[in-house]
Amino acid sequence: MNLDICVTLSELAKLPRGVPHGGKTLMCRAERVFASRPREFCAGRVFNLSCRLLDGDYKEHCEEEYAHLYFYDDWAFAASFIEEGDIVILKGFTVHDIPCIGGEDPKFPFFVAPISTSSTLRVLQNGLNDDVMEVMVKADRLDVPCVRVLPKTLRAPFIANDVD
Repeated sequence: MNLDICVTLSELAKLPRGVPHGGKTLMCRAERVFASRPREFCAGRVFNLSCRLLDGDYKEHCEEEYAHLYFYDDWAFAASFIEEGDIVILKGFTVHDIPCIGGEDPKFPFFVAPISTSSTLRVLQNGLNDDVMEVMVKADRLDVPCVRVLPKTLRAPFIANDVD
């Protein structure tokens, strides 16, 4: 099964705002991770990260080229294990406009959040002995993540296929 992967920020920018994109997948590397914390303007929690899309155009520490992912409330708790350097694969998301603050217009004025009822989050983390640990969280089972170890021989087929 082929994934409909968004590979560039300009591709993400073209998606309609506030509309669930259940068939789209975002694949990125976490570059900056911000701790889970209370939301500023309403009740609940937020966890967010800035990540570099895996488009092959590596620009080290080029933050204006990062995608911004926000996880709210139950998703904030479920995703808070993500660390810098992890590969994040989010199937199903919504693109939102960011509020304009201070008169500066950012190059990519949007952020991405999971669809609260149907997204799947898969995270690949470095494990022991060159293994990769996969943690998968689904919207309908946020409190029961699935964890498994992927040996080197399984990495490429795993990433290339969408495993539910």
